[in-house]
Amino acid sequence: MATKTPKIDIGKPSKVHPSVKRGTVNKLMNALRYFAEETRRLNMRDWGRFYTKEEIKLYLNYEDSTFPPCGTRGCLAGGILLTTAEGRKFLKKNNCIKTNATFCQVVFPEGTPKVAAKIIGLTEGAAKKLFYFKSWGLSRGWPEVFSTAYEIADDAQGKFDVLKARVFHFIETGK
Repeated sequence: MATKTPKIDIGKPSKVHPSVKRGTVNKLMNALRYFAEETRRLNMRDWGRFYTKEEIKLYLNYEDSTFPPCGTRGCLAGGILLTTAEGRKFLKKNNCIKTNATFCQVVFPEGTPKVAAKIIGLTEGAAKKLFYFKSWGLSRGWPEVFSTAYEIADDAQGKFDVLKARVFHFIETGK
């Protein structure tokens, strides 16, 4: 599944912190555009999963309206894998990209955050600040103001808006 990054104007950070590389910024912005195209793709609690329509209805008991039409949901790290050539190669190698699958829930592998961090040029510690919430019992993660806002957001657009604010904050401050 080759995913083209849509050309959606999501704005841009007011500045780039010296510790954040230009290539990192570009790849983060591409992942944000991917989620902006269809905000129901975002789920910070999943590295990434592909679901068929049958699975969504039968196994998950969700209405179609809560899932994106493509059946793919994932977090920022998963979005990075889907929007970069290196990430798609990793997913294909790990048998995560399937076509015409029926009843085949495909979960992105455990290494997703580490691979995403490498692709965008971040240390493991810096990546944890972007890919995890401190409220999950970790020493590093999103600042509480962002994780709380994400958790209480009413809908997919609200959750995306918080992700965008979090990524922009990281780009601007390096934290």
